[in-house]
Amino acid sequence: MPIVVTAVIAASFYVLTVDCLVDSADLIWYEKDNDEPQYYYYASRDVPQGLTNTRKIIVNQRIARLRQFNYSNLENLEELKIDFCKVKEIVPGAFDSLRAIVTLTLCGNNIADIEKDVFNNLQVENLNLSNNYITYIHAQAFDNMTNLRSIILDYNQLKCWSSMWFQNTPSLAILSFRHNLFEELPDNALINFRGEIKNRTEISFDFGYNKIHIIHPRAFKCIEEFNVLNLEYNKLLMLKVETFRNVTRIKSLNLKGNPLTCFPKELLQVILEKVKNPSI
Repeated sequence: MPIVVTAVIAASFYVLTVDCLVDSADLIWYEKDNDEPQYYYYASRDVPQGLTNTRKIIVNQRIARLRQFNYSNLENLEELKIDFCKVKEIVPGAFDSLRAIVTLTLCGNNIADIEKDVFNNLQVENLNLSNNYITYIHAQAFDNMTNLRSIILDYNQLKCWSSMWFQNTPSLAILSFRHNLFEELPDNALINFRGEIKNRTEISFDFGYNKIHIIHPRAFKCIEEFNVLNLEYNKLLMLKVETFRNVTRIKSLNLKGNPLTCFPKELLQVILEKVKNPSI
C-alpha cells in the first residue's frame, strides 16, 4: 500500500510534509490549499507545477537509511528538514541533486558517523546536525562547502577535534559544538580558517559544555578576530598567554564554569586588552 503524504500552504510560502525518501513511498498527496482540489502523483513522474514552488520540505517518515532522491525539479526549495526521522545512515550522494538552499537540518536522529561524499560540494548555508549520536566525522566530510555559513553539531558524542575539517569553506563563520565530549583543542586546530575566510570579523566558536582541559598554545594561531569564543563549563585548569598571542580582538569571551586555578597576571592583561566582553 503506498504511503500518503500531505502538503499545505503556510503563511506566504508552501510547506511540504513528504515521505518520499524511502523505497516504499511511491505516491505523494499534494494539497495546494483548502479551496482547490487535491493532487495525486507518483514520485517517478514529473513533479506538478504547484510542488515545484515549494520552499520548505519537512520529512516525517521513519527512515533508517537515507537514500538518494531527485530534488532537481524543486527549483525554489530553501529549507529541507529531516528531523526526528530515526535516520541512522546517510548514503553518500544522497543530496547530490539538491540545488543551492538556505538550510538543511537532520536533528534528533540516530546518526553516528559522517562520511565523505555526503555533504561535500553541497551548496547549503546553514547545516544543523544537532541531537544525534555522532562520534566520528571523516577528515574531508565538510570540504568544498563554499556557501556554508553556519554548522551546528550540538548534543553529540564527539571526542576528538580534527584540524583537517572544513577545507575550502570560505563563508563559514559560525560553529557550535556545545554538549559534546571534546577533551582537547590541538595545535593548529583552526588551520583551515586561515586565508580566504570572507567573514573574518564574524567568526564564532561555541565549545560550551564539553570536557576540554587542554588548549594548545597554537590552537587559535590562524584566527585574528573572534566575534564569540565560548568555552564555558569545560575542565580548564589553566590557559597560557600564548593562546591568544595571534588574536587581535575578541568581542565576547566566555570562560565561566571552568575550574581555573592558574590565571597569570599577563593573561588577564591580554584579555582586558583584546576582549570587549569577557566573562570569567
